[in-house]
Amino acid sequence: MNTIIFLVIDTGSDSLLVKLLTAGIVVMLSFCLLLLLTLGRREATVNVLAKPRTIKHDISLSLVLPAYNESDIVQKTIANCIWSLVRMVNDFEILVVDDGSTDGTAGIVKTITTYESRVKLFCHQENQGYGAALSTGFAKATKQYTMYMDSDGQFDIRDLNSMLPLLSSYDGVFGYRVDRQDAWIRKINAWGWNVLVRFVFRLSIKDVDCAFKILRTDYFREVALESRGALLSTEIVYKFIRAGYTYTQAAVHHFPRKAGKSAGASKWAIVQALGELTHFASIW
Repeated sequence: MNTIIFLVIDTGSDSLLVKLLTAGIVVMLSFCLLLLLTLGRREATVNVLAKPRTIKHDISLSLVLPAYNESDIVQKTIANCIWSLVRMVNDFEILVVDDGSTDGTAGIVKTITTYESRVKLFCHQENQGYGAALSTGFAKATKQYTMYMDSDGQFDIRDLNSMLPLLSSYDGVFGYRVDRQDAWIRKINAWGWNVLVRFVFRLSIKDVDCAFKILRTDYFREVALESRGALLSTEIVYKFIRAGYTYTQAAVHHFPRKAGKSAGASKWAIVQALGELTHFASIW
């Protein structure tokens, strides 16, 4: 099996077609290996996710929270973020980007802004996609570092505590989920996508799409982000590395979604992501 992979990759052709075909073969062969693993296996996380003592760091942080129909959980997510950030950083702002929600998410956040000046709301009149929501937030960030995290309650903002000390040595820290808590079909889709984009863009990131990353805000001023869909997470990492910024990776917790519904595994989202991949792989 390994010999076959070597022969396909060693063709010497850099054409987009060869890259995509080769990536497809890698995905299929890797899937066969995945089936040999126990589906419910949990990784050893005791040492990896050991909680360090909370120390307040002398940095300022912009936290971007994209939100689409998260009315059942967004208030709790924001409250948890405020409670933790006041203990971890000297200065922060929480930028909530409502991506055309129809369930009152924007109204809930707007109410919070009336008594919490560190929370700011930006609204898309219609749903533009995950990447567009993040891009809006990045453009509004004013602090030294910018972090983004999903607003659906599947991440624990307290994991940032183990990342902050690393910023003294690196320009960015990328989180990776050690025990992803999603439906099996979403796990398989995400796994296949990670294998594909890591191969096409020659990345060695453990979890490209993990929505728990912190980077220098300067990066978003110097590099133009083009994707407006699911490929944006890959673009952030790819261009960050290409621009010469340094990074490391850190384990983060992941929890089952307790409210709302994810749109990332929809057929349209998958088709859009593949379309963006085909387009941008040929020009980046």
